[in-house]
Amino acid sequence: APHEHAVEATPDTLPKVTLDSLGLRWIANPETTSGIATMAATLQEFDPAKGDAYALKAALEEEFGLIFERCTMEGEAHNQLHNYLIPIHHALREFGGNNAQDREALAAHLATYATYFQ
Repeated sequence: APHEHAVEATPDTLPKVTLDSLGLRWIANPETTSGIATMAATLQEFDPAKGDAYALKAALEEEFGLIFERCTMEGEAHNQLHNYLIPIHHALREFGGNNAQDREALAAHLATYATYFQ
């Protein structure tokens, strides 16, 4: 059965991602890792001069949805992944593909994935 993902936090109350008690990274399922990589690549390849901002947002939202669908992680690793994903959920809600700041902020967050997950 698919597990619940609550996404009702506000940006002020966003949970922080932490490493495990030994300071090690969480083991993520490969689908999650590839989904984050796909989102990062999609952002990186976007050319503001020629790109379609709405298509960019749609592609990011679709990939983000797939990460949730394919998530098989459990326990604390899953909780921490959830903490990591909530800010992306918020970023995408307000995301403007033509807004360089929005693109850079999301790219920066995606780049921190490998800090916490392997």
